[in-house]
Amino acid sequence: MIKTFYSMRSIAIFIFVLFSMYFLFTSNLFSHANKYENEVENLLKNKTLKEKFKCLDDTSRLCSDYNKAIYTSNKYLELASQINDKKQIATGYRLIGRTYWLQGKLSLSQENNFKALKLYEEINDTPGLAQTLKLIGAVFVLQKELNKSIEYSKKALEKFEQVNDLQGIANVCGNLAGIYKAQQKYNESLDINFKALSIYRKLDVLLYRKADSSMGIAMCFAAIADIHFEKSNLDSALYYYFKSLDIQRFIKHKNGIAGTLIAIAEIKLSQKKYKEAERLSLEGLKVAKEISSNLEISYSLKQLSTANKGLKNYQKALEYSEEYNAICDTINKYDGRAISAKLELQNETDKFKLESEIKNTQQRYIYIIVAVVVATLITILLLIYYQSRAKGKLNKELKELNGTKDKLFSIISHDLKTPLSGFRNLSKLMRENANNLSESDKTKYFQNFEDTSNNLLKLLDNLLNWSQIQTGKMRIFPDNIDLKDILDTEISLFNEISEQKSINVTSNVANQIIFADKDMIHTVFRNLIANALKYSKQDSIIEIKAIEEKENILIKIKDNGIGITNEDKAKLFHIESKISRLGTSSEKGTGLGLTLCKEFVEKNKGKIWFESELGSGSTFFVSLPKATED
Repeated sequence: MIKTFYSMRSIAIFIFVLFSMYFLFTSNLFSHANKYENEVENLLKNKTLKEKFKCLDDTSRLCSDYNKAIYTSNKYLELASQINDKKQIATGYRLIGRTYWLQGKLSLSQENNFKALKLYEEINDTPGLAQTLKLIGAVFVLQKELNKSIEYSKKALEKFEQVNDLQGIANVCGNLAGIYKAQQKYNESLDINFKALSIYRKLDVLLYRKADSSMGIAMCFAAIADIHFEKSNLDSALYYYFKSLDIQRFIKHKNGIAGTLIAIAEIKLSQKKYKEAERLSLEGLKVAKEISSNLEISYSLKQLSTANKGLKNYQKALEYSEEYNAICDTINKYDGRAISAKLELQNETDKFKLESEIKNTQQRYIYIIVAVVVATLITILLLIYYQSRAKGKLNKELKELNGTKDKLFSIISHDLKTPLSGFRNLSKLMRENANNLSESDKTKYFQNFEDTSNNLLKLLDNLLNWSQIQTGKMRIFPDNIDLKDILDTEISLFNEISEQKSINVTSNVANQIIFADKDMIHTVFRNLIANALKYSKQDSIIEIKAIEEKENILIKIKDNGIGITNEDKAKLFHIESKISRLGTSSEKGTGLGLTLCKEFVEKNKGKIWFESELGSGSTFFVSLPKATED
């Protein structure tokens, strides 16, 4: 019976996790949807179905805000699904795939591209097939699958030629030129780029400078510039990059603007024109952030670090380097999915016909399986409910445990990684520029080393103490201890810091005796005094008082610092809620101190709480049991 109970409980946990993931995912989608819903609804108002599809298509393709482009693409897909129009559904998938490609989320792009390709093949839509094959080939370039890219690009070229689509032919020529460049076949790449440029210019005249043709000209100029850069013809490269940039600015294509600025900045760096490179990279970074393009953001940050290093602004170089490392972690999270995507897509084309033949059979089985699964889940949930209502709090406990686990991993991966990355970057800067550093620079960097080391040691100490509590390995040895001795000892540890910030720490505590574990209480007040100093303003006062109550002694630690926001108040003692606030002198926290204080105080049968007003300071209260009678 017990085994059955735990088996069913495991199933319940699994169900809970699935539904939690579902609701988290959908709530994230809704947060983006709400932002653009009114704007898109107004755009589609009083329009025919055909006009709605065109508006959504144009917005998705020409919008520089990729989150908005994803929303409008999904809206397109939703509208197409409502009328069950396969051609429009396929176009919706292709629009989504295109936007993910521009964002650098390549596995997500290919997932949607192949869905579109499958539907276009089912209805034998040649223009749709051409566009999708072209897009798949372009994504394979970024995934470094050049042979696959050539394969799909040539298929696309064949389809475009069948329908005499000059724009499509020019686009595919551009893609093939890029592949030849990657294979270092520079002359072939230049030839096909100029062929594409000729077609785009013809289209530009025919279409009266429509955005698509102008963008094509800009892309050709940029591609030609890339080849000249690879061949070290820097003057020619700059000439074509600036021609491309002029057009990108004219059509307000922010992705192109960011990429071209980064390319020009790269040449300036190679020419050691660091000031010009910094200006261009800053502009590129601004545009990249506006369109949420992580790849362009990372390139700009790397260039800014290099430029400032060349300008001997070593502190700024270090800061940009750390930002670059952080954005690379974000990019790698998405790129990691590309490994599995390659395996999934390897034989995708061969599967299309087979999937089409068994589609109806699959759907029937899916309906049966879903019905059986739903009936089984309902039965299990009813059994669990009637066996024990007490299990209702299991989900809450699981959520808390999962939050604790996530927080612990966050501390290990981020709070430990950040100072260690700082050590590495700072050491590298000092090693490479040892002869150029002044004595004041050296002193500043050594102080940085010392501050980071102290913070890292504090974090490790708190982390070890907290982990011992969680695993039940920390034993408590309560005894009668003198509160004044503990507070005087802890205050003296911070004399140097309080002098540096001109903060007067006053203690009005008599020799009052409490009953608690001495080491734990030392840790509690060490953390509370450290926090008070960290968030106190220069030339202020920290007051510590003890009030004797009937069965407890109440200790108050009051500062006149920056206070706590209402949002952070709710998170303060919860390990799963990360609060990132620098002190008044840019001191960094560990994220564990107050959680540890709460654990230790409650283990000693005490209570801890606080009062705070933003801008006026905070008061922390600790209530601990009085000493026992001998």
